[in-house]
Amino acid sequence: MTKQGSIVGATTAVKTVRIPDRGRKVYYRGFLIHGEIPGLCYVIYWPNELGQLAELGAADGFFTAMRWVDRHMVEMAKLMPVPAVESGYTEMGGLRAAA
Repeated sequence: MTKQGSIVGATTAVKTVRIPDRGRKVYYRGFLIHGEIPGLCYVIYWPNELGQLAELGAADGFFTAMRWVDRHMVEMAKLMPVPAVESGYTEMGGLRAAA
């Protein structure tokens, strides 16, 4: 799939903003959950391919934001499955010969 049609490229189209110094910041599964107004508004950020934090979503509570992250990770795994990495060992326990 081309970069323009990929879901990964979608995060670059999301507005990147500077995160305010105030508020609670919690890193959860690689995402940043920022309590803009603790107890009322939590914003979820993810680093895009340029290293900037892109705003992906918002939730009304911290645990709701954590569930949002979990659902997002499951949905992304369905869209872009990670191929299994083949081990460098054979069934006999030895190393493969170098080609």
